[in-house]
Amino acid sequence: MKFVYVLTTDFNNYLAEQCYLSQFSLLKFNKDAQIITITDQDTYSKLNSIPVKLIKKTSNIVKFDCPSTMSMKERSRYLKLQMRNIVDGDFLYVDSDTIICDNLLSVFETSSSISQVEDLHIPYIENKFLQNNTIPKIKKANLTFSPVNYFNGGIIFSKDNKESRDFFNLALQTWLNYESNDFCIDQVAFNYANHKMDNFITPLDGIWNCQITENGIKYLANAKIIHYFATTNNSAFLLAHSDILNEIRINNGITEKIEDMIENAKSQFSDKAIVLSDTNRIAVYNSKLFALSLTLYKKARLLFNVINNFLKLLYK
Repeated sequence: MKFVYVLTTDFNNYLAEQCYLSQFSLLKFNKDAQIITITDQDTYSKLNSIPVKLIKKTSNIVKFDCPSTMSMKERSRYLKLQMRNIVDGDFLYVDSDTIICDNLLSVFETSSSISQVEDLHIPYIENKFLQNNTIPKIKKANLTFSPVNYFNGGIIFSKDNKESRDFFNLALQTWLNYESNDFCIDQVAFNYANHKMDNFITPLDGIWNCQITENGIKYLANAKIIHYFATTNNSAFLLAHSDILNEIRINNGITEKIEDMIENAKSQFSDKAIVLSDTNRIAVYNSKLFALSLTLYKKARLLFNVINNFLKLLYK
């Protein structure tokens, strides 16, 4: 079983530790996994740094040169789109902001060339972030498409065949053509390739990429992979916190506490995490009023606090 990760970093972050945490969890439930980490030339040149030494414990590191003009973020996208040209054999690509919760052997038994999970576990037409943010930018660049499904790029199963390689190459070329727009992330490129190849991607069950930020709760109990979307101390998912990654850095590895958290990953949520348990709450959450409140909280905290304190007095 081959598993592929991509790592590009200048080490002013916790990306290496994040990648190591995911790979450690993968090996915990998949002892025979062959993990390949693809890096750019600059990351590879620092193989003896402490963060990358961690990755050397869990995977084979492969260097693939990127254009020197590319930023670290662009290199990460470029390598992800190139990985079918770098790695031979069937593989499962795994984003670093993930925790593996189970054995993954059965995904390699699928007969489809490319398999992915729907983005946010909802139909394309109901994906508000996509409709309000991504699609307008795509249309502005004249890269229009209306997919039947819109797939998340965090987990990708790929057979090693001509169709799969054609798919990756089309996505790569799309990204190279629109890279300068600074919005054509690899996920857009993969979905555009899927559109051009007549809905080539086969949907995977949500348990293979349980995206816990939005609609993934119904897949959590049976999740094979938890996808928590980057590292932030604001996350309700405790293994997403930078404190955890800093603990890995300080100890040069996984501590007993973190290993226990991995073993019980499906319950690693803050005491303040809530489930919207009725349709009224869900309607408010999906409203423009809630979106406005969230924007104020993030970008105009003082104004938010003034309004909120006034409402507290009004509704004692």
